[in-house]
Amino acid sequence: MTTHTVTSYDQLPIIDLSAADGDPRSRALLHARLHSAAHDVGFFQLVGHGVTRAETDALLTAMRAFFALPEADRLALDNVGSPHFRGYTRTGDERTGGARDWRDQLDIGAERPARVPGPGEPPYWWLQGPNQWPAALPGLRTAALAWIDRLSGVAHRLLRELLTAIGADLAENPHVSLLFPWHPLARQVIVTGTARRTGRDETAAYFRTRPHGSRLGAWASAQSTVIASRTELDTAYAALEARYPEDEQVPVPPHWGGFRVTPETIEFWQGRENRLHDRLRYVAQPDGTWKVERLSP
Repeated sequence: MTTHTVTSYDQLPIIDLSAADGDPRSRALLHARLHSAAHDVGFFQLVGHGVTRAETDALLTAMRAFFALPEADRLALDNVGSPHFRGYTRTGDERTGGARDWRDQLDIGAERPARVPGPGEPPYWWLQGPNQWPAALPGLRTAALAWIDRLSGVAHRLLRELLTAIGADLAENPHVSLLFPWHPLARQVIVTGTARRTGRDETAAYFRTRPHGSRLGAWASAQSTVIASRTELDTAYAALEARYPEDEQVPVPPHWGGFRVTPETIEFWQGRENRLHDRLRYVAQPDGTWKVERLSP
């Protein structure tokens, strides 16, 4: 592992993700640096992610080939023909803040079935849907989706380590804030308090309330780690299903657990016109009762 030291925040922090595969000291150092970069800076450069130069070059080669196509072939993928904001936008047609943005670009995302937002659902669901691909360059689809899959694996791995870093932080600073928003109703609940890791007895008691299949799934899936295929996951589940039939107790995985938050304040927020929102805050009292306060919006 290469050690990078950030002496000040005048330079971008460098995070080496390969340390996640190292010894306990290397992982602890990774989590400390990752937490600091995410919390104190907000940006960082990621190295040690495992993406090879050949994988990057494959995507860049395919993209250069696309932009070298005749304009008619590129315009066949015009972005305006996709309700999911996927496709080609030629120079001058892109607009940012109402002004022309002089970029020649192709918008591609994860290949998923189209989803039309239902009543009360946020409009961003329109962004989920299929891509547009050039008939004259079939290799672009293969290269782009392979790149998206590869980077999704890196993202899952990075998120897993970041969540571990946050969990370690809770052991040192247990003060937390939870937000539960309901945007279509203009409502939200904000809870502040202290968090503690649940004990094994409490964890086991909750684990036993979960459906039998979910308990098997907790063993079959090493959550957010990269796997070769769906078959690998299904095979692991089938083996567990044979080992622990419906009438047999499934043990609690050693890595499985959670945090319990003891609330100190609970604020109920209701949006109103003219920014004159209703805010009622319940504050826990030493005798176990709650004091209700109205806050100015």
